[in-house]
Amino acid sequence: MAVTKTDIVNLAATHLGERRYTDPFTDTSPTAELLSFRYDFSRKEVLRSHTWGCAKKDTSLSEDATAPVHTWSKRYLVPQESLRLVNIADTDLNDLHFKEYELKGQYIHTDLAAPLKITYIRDEEDTSLFDALLIESIALHLAASCSLAIADDKGLTQGLFSLYDKKVEEAKFTDSLQRRRPVDNMYASSAWDSLHHGGEGAI
Repeated sequence: MAVTKTDIVNLAATHLGERRYTDPFTDTSPTAELLSFRYDFSRKEVLRSHTWGCAKKDTSLSEDATAPVHTWSKRYLVPQESLRLVNIADTDLNDLHFKEYELKGQYIHTDLAAPLKITYIRDEEDTSLFDALLIESIALHLAASCSLAIADDKGLTQGLFSLYDKKVEEAKFTDSLQRRRPVDNMYASSAWDSLHHGGEGAI
């Protein structure tokens, strides 16, 4: 069964020692209201922190009808669902031009010709696309973000953020590993073992 946003909020609640809710998004208890209010903030913050495969999207942008006032000759509207731009390219997404554009508000200002190919992290709301480590990361971030208001315990807050930091790094590594070529995976697995077991070549 696919995990829902209700499941993620309830997972956060269990980290705080709170009860589970049938529907925290309609529950009127103070804890449920806070967790449900903070849910999207935590989801978006975690998604922004990495190029998650489940939220990564490629697209091509058309030139906006209004040209920039100065410096650049063209502008392109960034998709509204974008949380973070990953790549901006001319014709090849691997041929980056970091000095050939400037972000101003929701627009990319540049001299690069249309169509402008970009890669971005989208505001993915479909939790069925999230793997277990990403789900746990969002839940821990949500719990940590709400813990001081709910439990008034700085030690608990610090502990939860520490757990989040470890879990999200594991989630990022696993996500990156899944999107690498097999030969890259061999070296990445060796690096992960060294990192966690203190082997030769630890990083």
